[in-house]
Amino acid sequence: MADNIAVPHFESGLHLTKVAEAGFRDAEPWGRWLLGQQATITFDSPEEQRAELNISLFLPYKSQDFSLNLNGTAIFSTERSPESVGRQNGKFVVTLTKGRNTLAITTDKSNLEGTDPPFAENDQSDISVAIDELALAVFQQRDSQIYGLRPSTLLAPRYTSAGQQGLEMLFGGESGQFINYSLLRRFKHQAFDFCLDGQRIYTLDAGLPGHLLTGRFPIPSTPLPSSGLHVLRVSAHTPGQQRSDMRSPPISTTIEDSPDVRFYVQKLQLQSSSVLSGDLTFLPSIVLLTALLVVLLWRLLFKPRR
Repeated sequence: MADNIAVPHFESGLHLTKVAEAGFRDAEPWGRWLLGQQATITFDSPEEQRAELNISLFLPYKSQDFSLNLNGTAIFSTERSPESVGRQNGKFVVTLTKGRNTLAITTDKSNLEGTDPPFAENDQSDISVAIDELALAVFQQRDSQIYGLRPSTLLAPRYTSAGQQGLEMLFGGESGQFINYSLLRRFKHQAFDFCLDGQRIYTLDAGLPGHLLTGRFPIPSTPLPSSGLHVLRVSAHTPGQQRSDMRSPPISTTIEDSPDVRFYVQKLQLQSSSVLSGDLTFLPSIVLLTALLVVLLWRLLFKPRR
């Protein structure tokens, strides 16, 4: 018999010690149910340290809200569409404090809560959210790693879905860097904002043609935050349509995807200027070779006859 999936799971390299938990049903082979509308996990960390938090969950009710907080600071919250029900996945970077830490989970609907009919009529417990992964792992900086909430995997692995809050990548402070991007619109006339440490640095206008927007832009020279890492966030909006019920229909290729998806990322990649210049290393040789071939061809075709 296979072992139950550990929820929560702490990677050994973090040296975390679980102190208490509340609001969970017993473990099952696939994961665990939350009981009621709030659950907490309390644990100790031997030092302040970064960690990667991975979560995968299923919300059984339409328009069900879910939020996750660490030590009172929001990690993420869902923005459920009225017709939306289903899975949510996410990868986030969090900072654990030395000593006591608390992960808090909240939702607004549960099986016996009473506002909505029970989604599991034969289950007499107040289950609310199915969590099949809630794990803390050692943080390893990878410049092309994308973080954030991923409302769908319909177009994965080619595209990473993004919700209302967008997606992020983290990187160090080397100067002369560029961002290569390839973004797929979910709705017509979407605009995209790129923000560095909370400040907007680049925009793709709603009037740009096409659904797949691809390009490159330089990152402005900016002092590193106290955390030692820059945070680049990309998000989308449709000018003049502030509410979800005012959005135009999705483009045809994504119409079957979750209503929580706002756009998709095909590529969000950091590239240094040295790499860009390296791409041109062989350009002079290519130009010279082309010129020699043209001269040779001309002499063969137009050589004077004796």
